[in-house]
Amino acid sequence: MTKSVKVTNTGNVPLNLSLATSSNFGISFTNSSYVNNLNVSLNTSQDTIIYIQFSPLQVQNYKDSLIFTADSLNTVKFPLEGNGFSGLMGNILQDTLICVDTLRIGSDITISSSARVTICSGTYVKIMGNYKVTVEGILEALGDSGNHVRFGVHDTVALWRGIYVYNPNPDDTSIFNYCDFIVNCNNPIIDIWKGIVSVDHCNFSNRKVGAGVISMYKIQYPCKLFISNSNIYSANSSAIMCNYCDSSYVINNHIYGNIMGIQFSTGNGMFITGNIIHDNIHEGIYGIGKMVIQKNEIYNNGGGIYFGGTDPIIENNAIYNNISSTVGGIYNGGGMGDGGGSISQNLIFNNQTTYGDGAGMLLVTSSNFNLEALITNNVICNNKAFRRGNNFYASTGNSVGIDLKLLNNIIYNVSDTNNNIAWSHNKGLEIQYNCINQDSINIWGQNNIDSKPKFVHPTDSIGK
Repeated sequence: MTKSVKVTNTGNVPLNLSLATSSNFGISFTNSSYVNNLNVSLNTSQDTIIYIQFSPLQVQNYKDSLIFTADSLNTVKFPLEGNGFSGLMGNILQDTLICVDTLRIGSDITISSSARVTICSGTYVKIMGNYKVTVEGILEALGDSGNHVRFGVHDTVALWRGIYVYNPNPDDTSIFNYCDFIVNCNNPIIDIWKGIVSVDHCNFSNRKVGAGVISMYKIQYPCKLFISNSNIYSANSSAIMCNYCDSSYVINNHIYGNIMGIQFSTGNGMFITGNIIHDNIHEGIYGIGKMVIQKNEIYNNGGGIYFGGTDPIIENNAIYNNISSTVGGIYNGGGMGDGGGSISQNLIFNNQTTYGDGAGMLLVTSSNFNLEALITNNVICNNKAFRRGNNFYASTGNSVGIDLKLLNNIIYNVSDTNNNIAWSHNKGLEIQYNCINQDSINIWGQNNIDSKPKFVHPTDSIGK
């Protein structure tokens, strides 16, 4: 809170003033850079405005004085009083640095487009009601490994409405480093409509039904997320959701125990690398559009990867022990399109479908391929489908030329050797240089073998 006082020299000689107050009240001539001591010299009939800012450290009633000393002789005390609230309310119009034990949010907050609010490490941010933080400028919560910035709610019934990012400036990024959001929220904890958000080494949980943790819904460029080294768990919706977002990156996170892991629909690219994704009720990854999914461990979910769109790159993932009615390890439900794609060097085992086909991998291609989709160098074993193709099932198009190339894979089950792979239509399907333990191997192509692959540590069962 800021007030102003006008001081005028009505005498016949210059007046030298010294002003002093305590740490709870700051003084300034410019409405910025508040201090506790000021000096000013006023000529005859000259005046000045003194701004007084109330900056309490805790909730209590404060009584103090602003002390005026004139020419080191006369002293006047100007009474100051305030009911302390260490927090933010209303519109934040200027750069603000907050380094306190507890920062209280006492109303809806809007950080203006010209302002940057920075919260120091070790601060506990306490939301006092069903309030929303709108970021039109920049919000930085900068914890460190020893002192996180923690977010909590005062009212566990009303909860709060999360952080909304509405900054269209592509040069601005809101940053959350070493933050804990182990707090229920009526909306996604971070909701990006336009803006860029960077998250690193944070912990998130939101048990509010349908709310989720981080959501992107693009209404204007940019709309993107960079999240790394973070834990997202126990969300009663998708941990991370993107609707039409710009290129975003999800790297080295632990995502578990949510309704769904990562859900997205974007033509700009979702890059998902090095994450551990497990024990989500529905799919670990559910994506439509352009994607790169690499080096993830995806297990014990209600389905591993469901994808649709053109030119997918899915490689070097371990996908196992996932089970649902139709989605086992990898499921392509929207047609691989005419942009080709690559699924390679994945380890896919012990996945199961209770109703559908292709528990290890199921692919549905379009009928107008311009480029080939390559399925190469994967190990797909001991998956169990309710119907056709325990390990692999393809429904290929009827185009002229090649739709799918299944090359140099190991596709093997310890039992049920006559139902390892299956397909609907074989036009545009090339199967060569694979190890497949299924009868009549030569009907699919040349150079396939059916010898045991001699796994070093083989699984001893089919399905989960």
